[in-house]
Amino acid sequence: MRICVVNNVLDEKSSRLAMQGMLEECAQGLLDPSTRVEVRGLAHAPSHLEAGVEFYRDSFFQLLSTVEIVRAIIRAAEEGFDAVVVNCFDDFGVEPARSVVSIPVVGIGASSLSFAARLGRRVGLIVPNLPGQVAFATRQIQDLGLTPTLLPGGIRADAVPFADAWREAMGDPPAAIRRFDPVARQLAADGATSVVFGCGGFSLVCGAQRFSQVEVGGSVVPVVIPINVALVQAEQLARLRAGGQEVSARTPGSFPHSPATTRMLLERFGIGL
Repeated sequence: MRICVVNNVLDEKSSRLAMQGMLEECAQGLLDPSTRVEVRGLAHAPSHLEAGVEFYRDSFFQLLSTVEIVRAIIRAAEEGFDAVVVNCFDDFGVEPARSVVSIPVVGIGASSLSFAARLGRRVGLIVPNLPGQVAFATRQIQDLGLTPTLLPGGIRADAVPFADAWREAMGDPPAAIRRFDPVARQLAADGATSVVFGCGGFSLVCGAQRFSQVEVGGSVVPVVIPINVALVQAEQLARLRAGGQEVSARTPGSFPHSPATTRMLLERFGIGL
């Protein structure tokens, strides 16, 4: 089985190789040994290290990003991948992609937040330091119907601006753990029964280092790594599909497009693959 992990950033060799290594560390012991995972970036997007990452909360940026992610998912399906994981906590492109490919498409945001809610009724969330990120995550949780599970005031932003934090993590991955550990502990001390990392990049960083729990006051609180949850779900859905089960979850009003219709629409809008 092959799972494609699509990152919401420019496909650059250096970052792709680093993320591939972290992804393989995350998958080790988690997936069937025969399952292969592969990181992909986008053909057109800012890199992780550009100042332009503050545009992630801009609606026009989100529109452009969604189109690029769907294009990457279509290519993955055409190349024979059995499932796709979108490694952006915002889950851009997940729903529209389900209308144009038949393989499972899993977003790390919805899958990990739903999983965390099953672990306990008070979820804490750590998000990257980007403008508007806390408000966006609050709406995201509300849209998923999970607001009752969120710890009051339980969304905490990283202290370091995202581009700076990511640059540091690429040179010194344990630095991220040293910074996130006290935040996770404080959320647990405030009553969180699970803590989620609301970021695809740092999900890989923390998952590769097996940062999976904190202990506060004698109690162990799980730290949910979104990429891990999404990989397991993607693998399970792909196996169900192989057994004949329909697994593509579409929102009301959406419907599957044939490859010919998909191509026609992309061409009419001037979008190439």
